[in-house]
Amino acid sequence: YVFRADPRIISELANAGFDLVNVANNHAFDYGLKCFCDGLDRLENGGIQTVGGGRNLRDALEPRYIDAKGIIFGFLGFNDTKTNYIGKNRPACAPAYEPWLFEDIRKARENCDVLIVQIHWGEEYRLFPTNRQTELAHAMVDSGVDVVLGHHPHCWEGVEFYREGVIAYSLGNFIFDQRDLTNNITGILELTFTGSKLISVAVRPVELLTFPKEPHLAHPPESDIFYGYLTECCLPFGTKLSRNGGDISLEQF
Repeated sequence: YVFRADPRIISELANAGFDLVNVANNHAFDYGLKCFCDGLDRLENGGIQTVGGGRNLRDALEPRYIDAKGIIFGFLGFNDTKTNYIGKNRPACAPAYEPWLFEDIRKARENCDVLIVQIHWGEEYRLFPTNRQTELAHAMVDSGVDVVLGHHPHCWEGVEFYREGVIAYSLGNFIFDQRDLTNNITGILELTFTGSKLISVAVRPVELLTFPKEPHLAHPPESDIFYGYLTECCLPFGTKLSRNGGDISLEQF
């Protein structure tokens, strides 16, 4: 499989409110290094920051920051699929090589109020994270990460409240063209902060069935299916789910 999007979509992302995207994943080099760098240029010229990838390793490991009403949010991106890294002086996706990863976390933590790590990891189509995911996620939170956002499995995995951090092991698909039901009933994670304090975690159900490849807010029965699915995903972590209008609220038992 190789994936490519029309560059015209970048202005639509910006208009929709995207401020930053993670580019660390196993498909980033599908059209070669030149096109990878071209994509970085186009996103940045379109007003969207990129994290997790760069023109060399140093650039790929560089954190990005967003000032939201005086609160500094720091972002790091990593790829844990053992792909798309071919040398320190070549275009790269930031590998989740632990000495580099934890050094990055230490440096970024000094310069922000909230630190969010996005990481491409795990195994496709699994309901629950692997031991590697849980161990690495816990270690990242122990090292100062506030939020871990995972992706790659194409379906949602559980959300865990660990110490003072929140771990979403896999956010599933948002825009994709797979036909399997569990890949087309998904959700948007909503994190609400007051200052630097995370005060609520919710998921807004979304479906890509009514209009294939176009995310729309889900309603029954699709939203009910997703609620049951997410409840099962969260069982190992003792996470409590409840309905709050169209959203699903999550909190620690």
